[in-house]
Amino acid sequence: MKEIIDMAIILEGLARNAGTHAGGIVISPTKLINYTPLYRDTSGSSLLTQLDKDDVEEIGLIKFDFLGLRTLTVIDNTIKVINKNISSDQQFVLESIPLNDESTFKLLRNQKTNGVFQLESNGLKDIIKRLKPDKFDDLVALVALYRPGPLQSGMVDDFIDRKNGANVEYLHPMIEDVLRPTYGVILYQEQVMKIAQVLAGYSLGSADILRRAMGKKKFDEMKQQREIFVNGCINNNIEKKQAEYIFDLMEKFAGYGFNKSHSVAYALIAYQTAYLKTHYKEPFLAAVLSSDMDNTDKVVKFVKECEYMGITLNPPSINTSNYYFSVTDNKEIFYGLGAIKGVGGAIIEIIITERNLNGNFTSLDNLLKRCGTNKINKRVVEALIKSGSFDVFGESRSSLFYSYPESMKMADQNSKNIQQGQIDIFGFSEEVFENKNKSKDAKNIGEWETIKKLSFERDVLGFYLTGHPILEYKNELKNIVSGDMKSVKSNYKGRSGKGNLFKIAGVINSIRIRTTSTKDKLAQINLGDDTDNIDVIANNNLLDASITRDEIVIIQGTLRLDQFTNRLSFRAKSINSIESARILFATGIKFKVVNEEDLSILVGKLESLFSNKENIGKCLVRIDYIASGVTKSLVLGENYKISPTNDIIYELKTLDCVEAVDLIYSSL
Repeated sequence: MKEIIDMAIILEGLARNAGTHAGGIVISPTKLINYTPLYRDTSGSSLLTQLDKDDVEEIGLIKFDFLGLRTLTVIDNTIKVINKNISSDQQFVLESIPLNDESTFKLLRNQKTNGVFQLESNGLKDIIKRLKPDKFDDLVALVALYRPGPLQSGMVDDFIDRKNGANVEYLHPMIEDVLRPTYGVILYQEQVMKIAQVLAGYSLGSADILRRAMGKKKFDEMKQQREIFVNGCINNNIEKKQAEYIFDLMEKFAGYGFNKSHSVAYALIAYQTAYLKTHYKEPFLAAVLSSDMDNTDKVVKFVKECEYMGITLNPPSINTSNYYFSVTDNKEIFYGLGAIKGVGGAIIEIIITERNLNGNFTSLDNLLKRCGTNKINKRVVEALIKSGSFDVFGESRSSLFYSYPESMKMADQNSKNIQQGQIDIFGFSEEVFENKNKSKDAKNIGEWETIKKLSFERDVLGFYLTGHPILEYKNELKNIVSGDMKSVKSNYKGRSGKGNLFKIAGVINSIRIRTTSTKDKLAQINLGDDTDNIDVIANNNLLDASITRDEIVIIQGTLRLDQFTNRLSFRAKSINSIESARILFATGIKFKVVNEEDLSILVGKLESLFSNKENIGKCLVRIDYIASGVTKSLVLGENYKISPTNDIIYELKTLDCVEAVDLIYSSL
């Protein structure tokens, strides 16, 4: 113990490592070595000052903090799309937009701020809802207000109340003009400086020293500044007691005060992105999607935003898509090829260059022959097939997947022949390429099942793009579950006990089994439907061995809010597949037959099913049919109750005489 303490005493106070400011730049009038010792980091890429930020400032050097904003690239790319087909004299110029556009403020007041710089979080949306911004100054204030200090001090509530009509009081008539834009609240550091100038006769340079002393809470200097301020106020015929009160308020708010010039700059970018989203929504959302192509969660978020705003987002197409998300002349967005997992930028450049030079591709064989197989390997072709990029060729994805190895083999042989200058003795002509995979086997391959097709989409895109597996069961599930995932989460009130039990349904996106400290095994499941996702915790014994990734399940359990992450999760009490949920919850099964004559066919089929005792269950059977132009129903007796297994339902659905098969559920 003594040895450790002695060692710690020696080390105490030493710098652990050299820190580097992410965007800090130091500028000097001559060579830096004339002013400060320098240091080069271990990679040798950066030259740093050995003095820290305070010492650098103290010796008189200027510091700049250059902040890189991805939003600036989004804005630039949006403008490029807007101006793509516009004459030079009609080009859109961002700097010319009005700062009082009512439709833009309407979008903000409706909290449609996904993609709007700085205003996307739920906390900010809540403040926007209460503040009801209707002018640019409100946005400037919004940026300054949404920080821990103002939020905890009650300053935000005070500001919103005054903005919405509460009585506004000013500290002194002389500073009414200074505080009018913020409804009498000291919000900006510049206001502290201006108050000191107006009331106490400070120069702006001296006022800046006061601002710094207040912000950094330098008590000795504050004591001196208090005396200067009070004396200055007295010279302006302001009572000492009132001057001290104003100084105390200034000191309090200086701790929360924000640099207004910084807030204006951020508010301007926020307004510009809101304006673009309002008036040029397709180019703007395409640019936002392109900027976050490597972040699946954000791509999913803005794909939903496109749907919400009525924008058509097309799957990737080998003949239309570019590397980034692009906008067509009819204002539709095409998915970017660069957002497909397993397809690199160099390969996409080869494909797009060839397409631009020699026209669209007519088939997979045509693509491979024109682009070669040096870089377009098996993994790339599979990813493009699974993503739907080749749907434009008119073949099913399963057919392309079946035939592509032969296509690659022939394209590879063709490339070798060309390189060696050989005559094409095997007849690798254009006609052979176009017809070799149109064999009977390839043609007879049906499209993948919906769940498999969408699962492949998720593998290469990160999510389901052209649909969701649960949509096939949506009408049926609404009779079983408490609601879709989004509505269940949004209606959660933090209740506990039996009243907090919910049934949710979704596709298992992932399963991970972990062992707890008490040796219990827990399953961590990510469950999703077409509206949202949620993390589910379940005892491993609740999981049937047949339930795996991509399975649709119905889970009953409780919602819980994590106090640290503020995320909702679900604790499972039971997990059922679609089939087991039908057996548990369905009370009846109804068939619709095309006409009365088909009744005997269906009844005959049912009799054969009931001959197997394993098919007997608890669902009453109802048959709807039309006789003499009137819809009638036939309900079979108690002795003819059936079990709604997948096999039985499939067998009945395939009968020509059956038009529809539906399950009947009692209300939750």
